[in-house]
Amino acid sequence: FDNTTRAYSVDLATYVANEAKSISKIADILNKSGEHLYWSVIYDRIKDSINKNLYDEEDKFYYDKDVNTNEFIKVKTSSGFLPLFAGICEKRQAEDIVENHLFNKEEFFTPFMIPSTAINEESFENDMWRGCVFPYINYFVSLGLLDYGYKKEAMKIINDTVMNILNYYENDGVIYEYYDPLRKTSPSRLKRKGESIFAYLPDVKLQPVRDFGVTASVCAQMILSSLKSNNE
Repeated sequence: FDNTTRAYSVDLATYVANEAKSISKIADILNKSGEHLYWSVIYDRIKDSINKNLYDEEDKFYYDKDVNTNEFIKVKTSSGFLPLFAGICEKRQAEDIVENHLFNKEEFFTPFMIPSTAINEESFENDMWRGCVFPYINYFVSLGLLDYGYKKEAMKIINDTVMNILNYYENDGVIYEYYDPLRKTSPSRLKRKGESIFAYLPDVKLQPVRDFGVTASVCAQMILSSLKSNNE
């Protein structure tokens, strides 16, 4: 946010990898063997590149990397868990980021998981991507955890996310775009980058989007996942 620079981004690379993997699966279902193989190769290349270039062996975490300096941008963010979602991590890497970081109370294990920036980072604050919780990220991470065999951990994130969203909905009648990971500030008072335009409250910047469709969608899906888990 502070220094505009070109970066190799973990989140974007992961999403592109997942698209390639999905297209490969679709081609396989349609018996298009050539396209299935082509997109499988694309996926594998992106996967290998992410693990080679964006995983820091010292910190055991995925970081963005500055294009100009080829150095890691060492700010721990929720993007570092998205490789779980696309099946990018090797088993050892999955264990490292889950056991050392995801459930670390000094980083991402907050009353409302998962902050977009670790709470022990100097840049952490309740300002959109500097620390607020985006439920769709939680959903993606929970899907990844399930794929890697972390069912208990995945269901904790799912159930806690649903509980927190519904608690605020019961109080405010609104499903928000993002939330306070510390559960101290109402989403209606959380800041957003940029100047206030038709703000709900004049003393803060433009607030999170209210009745946010993405949050509503993933919340519904997480409720279904929770019900399915309880019935198994």
